[in-house]
Amino acid sequence: MKTLWEAAKEAGYCCASVAFPTSVGAKGDYIAPEYWWDGSELDSAFIDAVAQPQGLISEMEKDIGRYAGGLDLSDEGDQQRGKAAVWMLKNKLEPVIEEKPFFMSAYFASFDESAHQHGVYSREAAASLEKIDRMLGGLFAEAKRITGDNVYICVVSDHGSLDNTHNISPNVLLKEAGLIETDENGKVTDWKAFSQRAGGTAEIRLKDSGDNQAAQALAGVMKRLLEDENSGILEILTGEEARARGGFPQAAYVLVSKKGYELRDDTEGEYCRTRLTQKAQHGYSEEFPEMRASFMLAGPGISKGNIEGVRLIDVAPTLAGLMGAVLETAEGKNLLG
Repeated sequence: MKTLWEAAKEAGYCCASVAFPTSVGAKGDYIAPEYWWDGSELDSAFIDAVAQPQGLISEMEKDIGRYAGGLDLSDEGDQQRGKAAVWMLKNKLEPVIEEKPFFMSAYFASFDESAHQHGVYSREAAASLEKIDRMLGGLFAEAKRITGDNVYICVVSDHGSLDNTHNISPNVLLKEAGLIETDENGKVTDWKAFSQRAGGTAEIRLKDSGDNQAAQALAGVMKRLLEDENSGILEILTGEEARARGGFPQAAYVLVSKKGYELRDDTEGEYCRTRLTQKAQHGYSEEFPEMRASFMLAGPGISKGNIEGVRLIDVAPTLAGLMGAVLETAEGKNLLG
């Protein structure tokens, strides 16, 4: 499937990216990818090896210091991402601006991490958001300088978030039903059904979809959860229902929790506890207003106003439309077309 970077490059743009998720192997001109390794200084070597072109990171680090790896979700990591984005504008994009336009993506992670650790409305999360805001201001000023203010700027988040009140662990019940086996240390040694967390939702898979005995036992656990008003479960979707809502193609069931009940993967201990692993989480029902992401777009010809119902899959087709690029297989729509 063609990426936005690739489509923009085909349309004649010089394409760059700084720390954007899933950018390893992106077909752009200057790609400083997000890469998860071990958080050590070795990260720079690995990122440099998969950057486009190779050597881009070592060149950048001579001027800005160590590039932030994917595991560095701190304010300081974002500060380095901000420096990297400005460096990319000045050193790679400004020199070619007379020949061709540019498209650049950048990503900042600290607000998400601060919210997870301290809560959505905590002082720490607010401080991270303010720091990102200041970095974006500097980045936008540089982009406007380079282009003579002839630039489109899009700011988008990938999800909303809400504060947790409880942790619930369906695998505890699956183990009780004989669907999960563990050793003396609680490590899973075998399973017939397993719940994989995704924040406020969880995908439950059968190891063998043809195992009727396991399927019946799993159905019993699902019935028990749905009938228990204290289970923290809002909805239980069958695999077919989940696929109709756009997710989890291999699920037997999908659990959707009530607000504040974060799903966890634990197989030991209590099913429900108020001792939280994280203060806030995303991945809850798409019907919750707290899960709505942010979308802001400004530039030549963009009139003031609000737009409702934007989906994340609409972002790439919209930006492609502004560039005259083509995304033939995009599932979303051009919001301006």
